[in-house]
Amino acid sequence: MTDSNVELKEDEQINGVVCNNRKLSDTKVLLLTSIDLIRRGVEIADNRLIGRALHSYAVLRRSCKLNNIILILNSINTLTEGPLGEDCRMILSILLNVVKSSNEDIDMKNTNTVDLIEDTDTKMEQLVNKLDISVYSNCLPECVTFLGSLALIHLLDSKIKSKIETLNTFDKQLTDSLELSVALYQFVRKFTHQSMDLLSAKTIFYYGRVNELCKKLGSIRNEILASYRIATLHHNLMTQATCLNLILRSYILENLYDLGLKALEKLTYPEQLSSNAQQARYLYYSGILYAIKLEYSKSYSCLTQAIRKAPHTKGKSGLSFALSSQKFAIVVQLLMGGIPERFIFNTSSLRRGLLPYLYLTQAVRSGDIRGFEAVIEKNRTIFENDRAMVLIQRLAHNVIRAGLRTICVSYSRIYLDDIADKLGWGNTDDIEGVVAKAILDKVIDARINDEMRSVEMIPQKDQYGSDVMLRSLHSRIAFCLLLRSDAIKAMEYPDVSTSTKPSDSDEEARRLSQEEIEAAVRGIDDGMI
Repeated sequence: MTDSNVELKEDEQINGVVCNNRKLSDTKVLLLTSIDLIRRGVEIADNRLIGRALHSYAVLRRSCKLNNIILILNSINTLTEGPLGEDCRMILSILLNVVKSSNEDIDMKNTNTVDLIEDTDTKMEQLVNKLDISVYSNCLPECVTFLGSLALIHLLDSKIKSKIETLNTFDKQLTDSLELSVALYQFVRKFTHQSMDLLSAKTIFYYGRVNELCKKLGSIRNEILASYRIATLHHNLMTQATCLNLILRSYILENLYDLGLKALEKLTYPEQLSSNAQQARYLYYSGILYAIKLEYSKSYSCLTQAIRKAPHTKGKSGLSFALSSQKFAIVVQLLMGGIPERFIFNTSSLRRGLLPYLYLTQAVRSGDIRGFEAVIEKNRTIFENDRAMVLIQRLAHNVIRAGLRTICVSYSRIYLDDIADKLGWGNTDDIEGVVAKAILDKVIDARINDEMRSVEMIPQKDQYGSDVMLRSLHSRIAFCLLLRSDAIKAMEYPDVSTSTKPSDSDEEARRLSQEEIEAAVRGIDDGMI
C-alpha cells in the first residue's frame, strides 16, 4: 500500500469521527484538523502544510476554549518521555495554574487535570478518545509548540478583551502570559529541525510581544540574538526573519538608533523567504532607521514597499501597521521636498488617523513658520506617541524652503525684509543667509542684490528641456523592474516526477495535496502582523 493511500485512509478516519459528531462546533474540529495537518507536514517534510495549520490561528484565537487545548495537550503528554515529557508537563502545569486562578469555562473547585477533563465538553472528550493519539509520536515537539502558542495567544487576547492590558504600566495579570512564554521559548530553543521553523517563529514572536508589554524587551535582546545565530546556521528562514525584526524593534523602541543601524548593516534578512508579513516588518523598521540616518530616498523606498506588502485585510493589526507605515512615509516625503498626494489622506480606513499629518502637510506646503509651529504644538502628543517627533522637527527647514519657493513664483523681485515678514522670521538680519543657502542648494533660481537688499528671480527654464522628466521616468522604470524581480524570486515550481505512471488513487492524493499546498501558500502570512 502506498503512502498516499495510507494518508487517504487516515483522512477518512478523521472525517468519519467528525461526521459522527455533527453537533460539534467548527472550532473543535478545526483544532484537531490543524494538529493532523502538522503531523502530515512533518511526515512528508512539507512546511506549507504546517503553515496552513498556523493559518487556523485567526479563527481559533477567537473561539477556542483553553480547557480544550489542555485536554489535547494532556492526551499528547501520555506519549512523551524523558526531557521532552518534563517540558510538556511544565507547560501543562502552567496552563492548569492559569485556569485555576480564573473562572473561565470551568468551576473554581478543579484542582488537577482529571477534574478539568471531567468538566470539559464531553463531546470534545469523546472525539479525542476516538482518535489514535499514537500516530502523533513523530511530531510531539511540533504539537506541543502549536498548542502552547495557541494558549499563549488566547491569554493575551483575554487580557485585551477585558481591558486589563496596558502599555504604560506593568500589569500583574501579565505574569501568567510571561511565565508561559518563557517556558515555550526555552522549549523551542532545543529543536532546530526544519519542521519547527514556522512554529518556533510564531512562539518567538509572541515571546517578544509579552516582554514588550511588560517593558522587558530590551532585557531579552541577547537571547533573541542567540536564536538568530542558531536559526542562521540551520537555515530556518522564518525564525531568522522573526528574530531580526524583534532585534530592530527593540532598538527603535528604546531610541538606540545607532545600534539599530549597526544591526541593519551586520545582520542579513533572508531574501529567499516568501513571507510578505515579515518582509513588510523588516522594510518598515529599515525605513525608520534610514530616515534617522538622513538617507531619505532609501527610507522612502523601504516604507512604500512596506505599505504595498502589508496585508490588505479588515483586521485591526493590518490596519494599524498600514497606518503607521503611511505616517512615516508622509513625513519622509516631506523631508525630501515633496508633497504627498491628496488621495492618501482620503482613504476611508486611514482618514481619521492621518488627519494631524494632513494639517502638517498643509503647513509645510504653505511655508508658514507660525502655522507649522502651531500644528506641532497642537498635535505634539500624537506625534510623540507615533515616535515621529524627531523627524518632524527637521521639517522647519523644509517649511522655509517651501515658503521661499512660493515667493519666487509670485514675485520677480522682493526685498529681504518683506521675505522675513512673509515667512514669519523674527530676525531680519539672518534672512539673507537663509536665502543664500537656498540658492546654493538650488532650491530657488535667484540672485541677491546687496545694494538694494532684494532678491531678483531668474526666469525658469522649460521643464521638458531639463532632466526632471528623465528622473521621473527613470524612477518608474526602476519600480517596474523591482516588481518583476520580486515576482520571479517568489515563484515556486512543483516537483513533478515522470519516472512511473501514477495510479488513480495516487492522482487523487496528489490533487488533494496540491489543493492544500496552494491554500497554505495563500494563508501562511496571516496573523503575523
